[in-house]
Amino acid sequence: MQTSNVVVGRNWTQVAADTDQELLVTWESIVELEVATTSSNTAPTVVGHRLSRVDAVSRGVFPSGFVWVKLVSSGPQSDVVLVVSK
Repeated sequence: MQTSNVVVGRNWTQVAADTDQELLVTWESIVELEVATTSSNTAPTVVGHRLSRVDAVSRGVFPSGFVWVKLVSSGPQSDVVLVVSK
């Protein structure tokens, strides 16, 4: 798996394409993320699932589609770095 750092804020950021068969997203900050999937390469227009850093953002939890993340609206004002492996 190739690993990269991805910076996320309050706007949807894509962390996986629908063709990515493997995915693992981790982060050290004590923040919650919203996570959503779409069938097209277009940012979600719905509220995502709220996950903390102890929850899994992986293909085991989100098995198909484009995977998008952002900070929850009540979270910190500054961006957070995620480690994305796929």
